[in-house]
Amino acid sequence: MKVTLTTVSFQVSDKMLEYATTSSPEAAALFGRSLLEKMDAGQEHVILLVVNAANAVTGFKVISSGGTDSAQVDPKLLFRSALTMGTGVSGLILIHNHPSGDPTPSAQDTALTNQLQAGSKILEFRFLDHVIIGNRGRSFSYREHGLLR
Repeated sequence: MKVTLTTVSFQVSDKMLEYATTSSPEAAALFGRSLLEKMDAGQEHVILLVVNAANAVTGFKVISSGGTDSAQVDPKLLFRSALTMGTGVSGLILIHNHPSGDPTPSAQDTALTNQLQAGSKILEFRFLDHVIIGNRGRSFSYREHGLLR
């Protein structure tokens, strides 16, 4: 049996991190879009951004890559990632794409958002946003639509 492992790495420029002060949903979407453009657009990908107290992105991790219309996210693994991504992590932003191009959230997207908000509160993280990236520059921000508690 032959097994091939593929490693994907991203190089994030200092300029990109400098811009990635996620003080707005547009900035988070732009950062997420720049990561997603390096990935297979036909698959749904879920990315966790971690930020410091000044909302500057200090790290990110691809949490899941799925099929054409979904990607599984295990909140326990997401929070474990957040807890082990270094010191100074105070906030979380979830970003994922919809390969269909329509950034309208699904019922599963909203259920996940609610779970992550509850978990973040317990762990004393600020859950800043869940941004869904579509095509033609479209995105959906739960924060911008007043859907975060």
